[in-house]
Amino acid sequence: MVNVIGLDFIGNMLMLALRGVRRRYLDRETQIRDLVRITILNSLPGEVIDVEAHAVILGEENADIHARVRVAPAGRPTADLAQCIALELIERVGTRSKVTLEWIPSLDATTLE
Repeated sequence: MVNVIGLDFIGNMLMLALRGVRRRYLDRETQIRDLVRITILNSLPGEVIDVEAHAVILGEENADIHARVRVAPAGRPTADLAQCIALELIERVGTRSKVTLEWIPSLDATTLE
């Protein structure tokens, strides 16, 4: 157990710190991804199957956002969904961003019990 804690947690944090990655950037990235997911799910209730969001921090106040949204075949994005996400990010996180949405209509069926 001590080896796992020492090697995984302390070692990983040390390597990230040596490479210039700071905790505040990781926290901001997590906050951005969560906000993107919540905004998409609230904008399209019942139509979204899955949301996968990626954020690249470009600077103190800039980010590049890419979200992949799996929806039911009848689901359609609103024309300003990417703009709504960008405005939410400015308002809640203080980050200017370029938002790209990838829209994937998806059919799911299962015979598993």
